[in-house]
Amino acid sequence: VPSEEIPRGSDLRSVPITMIALFIYSFDESAKFRATTPHPISFFLPSILFTILGTNNTKGTVNIHPSLLPRWRGASPVQRSLEAGDNPVGVSVLFTVSKMDAGPIISQRSCEIDDDEQATTLLPSLFDVGTDLLLESIPDVLGGKITMDTAAAQDEDGAVNADMIDSSEGELRVWRQSAATCHDKCRGFSMWPGTYMFFRIGDDDDLEPLRVKVLRTRVVEETAAPTDVAALGPKKKDGLRVVCGDGSVLELLQVQPATKKAMDAKSFVNGMRGAKIRWVQMPEGDEES
Repeated sequence: VPSEEIPRGSDLRSVPITMIALFIYSFDESAKFRATTPHPISFFLPSILFTILGTNNTKGTVNIHPSLLPRWRGASPVQRSLEAGDNPVGVSVLFTVSKMDAGPIISQRSCEIDDDEQATTLLPSLFDVGTDLLLESIPDVLGGKITMDTAAAQDEDGAVNADMIDSSEGELRVWRQSAATCHDKCRGFSMWPGTYMFFRIGDDDDLEPLRVKVLRTRVVEETAAPTDVAALGPKKKDGLRVVCGDGSVLELLQVQPATKKAMDAKSFVNGMRGAKIRWVQMPEGDEES
């Protein structure tokens, strides 16, 4: 980051993210930027921090967090909100405090999403919205109209933690999870760790089950009698239908068998050359083997 000040009147939208802190500090203190390194920015972080740096910091630190706080504080807000089936979702701009994602809220916006929206596309979209909210808020923060004391305090009774995700959570346990639950998990975990199932191909129970990543799904409206046999739907563009333990039907649209490229479910079934496809309940603890 250059040490010189950003000229007054500069369009913030043309200023790189790593220089926003420089702009705020220079504007507030009329001094040279004195930080030694820029603040790291990454979409793999749960939020983005815009820090007003310097020894005489009077404005605080502002954070873009991709959830409607106080719901989903923590490391995986977008993933957990999709996994829970939340709609609308949203983004918050807030002051940071020592407790994670618990600071007073400067601005917040909710967003209606499609039932098939995945974290892969939702996360950058929410940060676009959050960036707009941040830029709209900066003048009021700098002018003292919005401060730590005047921003909206969060309701602690409504706080929900967005815990870090473990890779073992990615298995779609259709024997005890509904189609809607599995679909929402597939959407939420689309970036990482992904979702997967195990299938046995053919009638030989001694064959090793095949692990298959599940990339895209949908929920079928009708229900069916529980069975472990998966089959293509009746229409030409239907995917591989899996009947869950409660009778709800999950349709796999795009999958990726181990060591293979991603493919539509029909191509996967055609590659089995007519062999029966059955989902398998693996023993607990063996899912990652």
